[in-house]
Amino acid sequence: SVFPALADGLVGLFFVKITCGWGSTHVISDKGLVYSWGSWREHAHESKKSYLAPQLVESLSRQVVEDIVFCQDTTMAALVKHSNLQWNDCIPIATALLNALNDEEYSDVTFIVEGQPVYGHKIILIQKCEYFRSMFGSGLRESTEKEIVLPKAQKGAFMLLLEYLYTDQVNLDLKHAVELYNLANMYGLDELKEICCTQVRQRLTVEMATVLLVSADESHCEPIKDVCMAFIVQHYGDVAKSDGIQSLGQALLLQVLKELAKVLKAS
Repeated sequence: SVFPALADGLVGLFFVKITCGWGSTHVISDKGLVYSWGSWREHAHESKKSYLAPQLVESLSRQVVEDIVFCQDTTMAALVKHSNLQWNDCIPIATALLNALNDEEYSDVTFIVEGQPVYGHKIILIQKCEYFRSMFGSGLRESTEKEIVLPKAQKGAFMLLLEYLYTDQVNLDLKHAVELYNLANMYGLDELKEICCTQVRQRLTVEMATVLLVSADESHCEPIKDVCMAFIVQHYGDVAKSDGIQSLGQALLLQVLKELAKVLKAS
C-alpha cells in the first residue's frame, strides 16, 4: 500500500523495535517475540514462502529476542536471552551467582566454619579452584560427605573467598585481608592473593595500618606485612600519633624503625 495501513496480525501488540531489509520487515514485541513478513529470502520463517502479513517466527518463539540485524539482503542475526526470563527481568550473571551463595535450598555441600554452616555448590567451586576440584573428584572422604569442617577458617574471610569464586570479584573488608590472603594461598588462588595486596595498598588507613601489620606478622603473611610496613614508614608521623602504635610489640616496632632509618638514609 502507498498509504499507511494497519498491519493484520499485530493488533493489540506492543513493539520495541522494527527492522527493514530489502524485501522484508521484522518487528520485536515487548515480550521479545519476533514477527516478520515479506520475501522468503529474508524473513526468518522456515518455509520458502513469502508473506504479505506479519507472522510470528515460530523458531524464535521460545526465546526472548533483544535485537535483530540485517546483513546485505539475506542474513538476519538474533540476539537472544534465556527463554525463562521476562523482558525486564534480566539480571547480571554475577548478581545471580552472588544470590546463590550460601543458599541452602539448592546447595550440595556444606562447610562448617566457626561452628556455623555455609552452603555451597560444587559445580561453581571447581571452576576456578583446583583445590576444590581435587577434593570433590578424589574419591576421598570429603568428596562424598555432606558436611566439611574447616576448623581454622574464619567465617567472614571464607565468605569473601566464596564471593570471589562465585562472582570473580570481591568486596574486601580490610579487617579480613590477612585471613583472606592466607585462605587464598591455601587454596592456590594467586589472583585473589594479588587482589588482597592491591586493595590493602589502595585503601589502607592510619588506623588500620598497625592492626593489619600485627595480624600479618603473627600469621607470617609477608606480602601484606610488606604493604603495611611501607605505608607506616611513609606516614610515620601520623601513625606515631595514633593509638595503634601502642599495639606494636618491641620487635615489630624495631622493624618499623629500621625500615624508617633506611628510607631516611636513602633520602
